[in-house]
Amino acid sequence: MLLKPLSILLLVATCICISLFSHAQCNTNQISLSGSSCVGSQLRLNSTIVPDSITWIYAGNKVAGQKAILNDTGTTVAGGNRQGARADQLSHPDRIYVDAAGVIYIPDTDNNRVQKWLPGASSGTTVAGGNGAGNAPDQFDRPTSVCLDAQGNIYVADQNNNRVQKFAPGATQGVTVAGANGELRAPTDLFIDAGGSLYVSDQLNNVIRKYAPGSPNGVVVAGNFSAGTGPANLDGPSGIYVDAAGNIYICDTNNKRVQKWGPGASTGTTVAVVSFTSGFPLDVSVDCKGDVYTLDYALGVVIKNMGVNEIPVIGREGYGFGVNRLYFPIGIFISENNIMYIADSENHRVQKFTYKISPVFTPNVPGNYTVIAHYKCCPDVSLPFTVELGKKAAIEITATATSICPGEQVTFTATNPNQLLNPKYQWKLNGVDVSANSNTYQPAVLQENDHVQCIMMSTGVCDLPDRNASNIIRIEYTAPVPLDLEPQVFICPDGNTTLRATATYNNYVWQDKSTQPQLTVSAPGKYYVTAEDKCGRSFSDTVLVSLFAPDNHILPVDTIICSYENLQLKPIKECLSFLWSDHSTNPSITINQPGLYWLQAKDMNGCTVRDSLNLLTKTCPPRGIYMPNAFTPDNNGKNDILKPVIYGKIKKYQFRVFNRYGQMVFNTSNPAQGWDGRVNTNLPNAGVYVWSCSFELEGAKPVIEKGTVVLIK
Repeated sequence: MLLKPLSILLLVATCICISLFSHAQCNTNQISLSGSSCVGSQLRLNSTIVPDSITWIYAGNKVAGQKAILNDTGTTVAGGNRQGARADQLSHPDRIYVDAAGVIYIPDTDNNRVQKWLPGASSGTTVAGGNGAGNAPDQFDRPTSVCLDAQGNIYVADQNNNRVQKFAPGATQGVTVAGANGELRAPTDLFIDAGGSLYVSDQLNNVIRKYAPGSPNGVVVAGNFSAGTGPANLDGPSGIYVDAAGNIYICDTNNKRVQKWGPGASTGTTVAVVSFTSGFPLDVSVDCKGDVYTLDYALGVVIKNMGVNEIPVIGREGYGFGVNRLYFPIGIFISENNIMYIADSENHRVQKFTYKISPVFTPNVPGNYTVIAHYKCCPDVSLPFTVELGKKAAIEITATATSICPGEQVTFTATNPNQLLNPKYQWKLNGVDVSANSNTYQPAVLQENDHVQCIMMSTGVCDLPDRNASNIIRIEYTAPVPLDLEPQVFICPDGNTTLRATATYNNYVWQDKSTQPQLTVSAPGKYYVTAEDKCGRSFSDTVLVSLFAPDNHILPVDTIICSYENLQLKPIKECLSFLWSDHSTNPSITINQPGLYWLQAKDMNGCTVRDSLNLLTKTCPPRGIYMPNAFTPDNNGKNDILKPVIYGKIKKYQFRVFNRYGQMVFNTSNPAQGWDGRVNTNLPNAGVYVWSCSFELEGAKPVIEKGTVVLIK
């Protein structure tokens, strides 16, 4: 069998990236028994994950046991539809990642994308890349590895771009978290440990780098940049795996071995050697028992304890396309529930391999038993149970309907929750025996308030002689439900509404012959519907549809402003939505240019209304203040009020008047209010007064003006 050239291997070599798991994560394992607990009946152990082995114990002694074996017949869980770029296809999938829910993340190498494949899905969705080869934030050039951290961020080894990209959940563009400084050459595999540190196999530099969370600079934790065969050397490292103790298992590809590198060590120890001349280790995983699983790309097999009591477990039949064969496999991932996933590169698919076991046991004597489920990477779980010679009768009955039409047939069914082997049945209608020795009963005619019950008798060899009465089911006739439409409905002149009848009937007929529970109408008038319920009873109702009368007068009258002023234009009536002539959708707009402005809105009934305003401008005195130097508050209607005249739109305003002693005799912030010469309701006193006015005009800075004024009587 020919190998692919090494130059290609250096680009496609991958290894497992798997979240660490320990016994603490196995506490959710649950086991239960199904089947009859009578002597001679078969029991089946049910477990949330497949046990490594099962032990059945009676009276302190093992009486039966089973051992799980890896099923070398795989199931295609992604791709397998020939090479391609469709959502249901893959092109040379590389090293994969599987989360706790069984969702598979696949670096689809030739398509330069990462595909997310849900359990049972027939196609995947692109969660990163997929925009052609390139080095943009949303592109890859040969992605070879993918990992997820505890926060759901996706990390991708972008091999030909010599970088590692991180994609936040839902992001379409990645950020470079490793390689931005140029230190990586052909990063091939990734691994994230429990502390969030990122490990990268820097293949062409012959080292493994570790990046602390948030650090752009990696620390070399294995290798010395020099290709060689010594314990301190690596030659083309590809796949990596980090166990809970921090030991790094490295596919030392060109040296045909797997090296184990302890935390802080300067040299590695060989833990697996390829014993085949043509073999190439590209992927490795280590389970909690210390068994090393190596994926040999060139031979197309997965080997347990390679070189040390090695056992080919997948692909023993050689290359191929069948369910028990692989064709240049790239990546291996073993989930925490001991399921093996293989990226079958040249078959353009992902295969799933599970363990199988025969979890059945038939007790032959009564008594107390215990079953123990042994898990490869999780604590044992035990379950005590008792085997009896028989069970007491128990019975429950159900009916196909309890609310019926007169003459409607009903079927009653009895259930046997205690699983008696040979039960007998006696049905009763209103307390009278009517049918025997069948778990179903169908009366010919049922009247309102009839009640049905069933008696079960246990007569089987394994059952205890007993009888028990079921629950009682009472029958009632279905009451008529009035057909109820609204008495009157209003719609906009350009709108419509949907009339809805009560949704409990079997048949509907509107005046236009439509037969749905609802009818959409756009014209005023009287509408009616006739409906028939399941008992054949007919009901009718009508509804009057009327038109709203929209009021289009929603803007002020035409307006004239000074040429330097702004006008805030808003509707004079409440509206639900707005579309102005400048395409704004805000409740108001600010205008200052002469012209025609219009508003199309939805009134409070949701109807479309439209109005316009013509804005004119005039030449006004320059913006500023004018103040007379005298006034005569003699109530003759002329010059009676002292008030500044301000040209421009006022934003802030304060006007004060002081007597010759510096006492304030008048103060206002209302531009429309002036001083009539009175002080505390006293008549005006002639004399000279000092005034002060502070104001701010729209588009100008705040101003303070002062002066004197003569009050003449």
